[in-house]
Amino acid sequence: AAEDAIFATGYIHLGTSPDGGLTATLARVIGLKHAAELMMLGDRFDAPRAMQLGLVNRAVPPAALGKEAMALAERLANGPTHAYGRTKALLQATLGDAFDAQLRRETESFAACAATEEFVEGVRAFLEKRRPNFPGARQL
Repeated sequence: AAEDAIFATGYIHLGTSPDGGLTATLARVIGLKHAAELMMLGDRFDAPRAMQLGLVNRAVPPAALGKEAMALAERLANGPTHAYGRTKALLQATLGDAFDAQLRRETESFAACAATEEFVEGVRAFLEKRRPNFPGARQL
């Protein structure tokens, strides 16, 4: 990632739960506590924090990002593609059916959230570039 990259899990600001396998993969990569914090607060964080959490392998100066990406792509392109394929399949198999089941649960949860006033307000606020005022939220 570029050193000036900004990351966020913004689902919560739309009034919905994550989808796309985020709950399964993020929790496995950074642990439940960190994943819960990122998903439930939706705060933005920078590349050094992403690296600290294990979300990116390296952070490089923005001007060097293209060169670094091409060097990595060339290295992979010139490597043992059959072994890469087997390794990738083995790594993906570690998630197995549990990942597929989690994707189904996420889809159901996202659809349920998308049918709420919270989602309507979250999307409206996003489009209007303002903070959402979720119905039923308590002001502390």
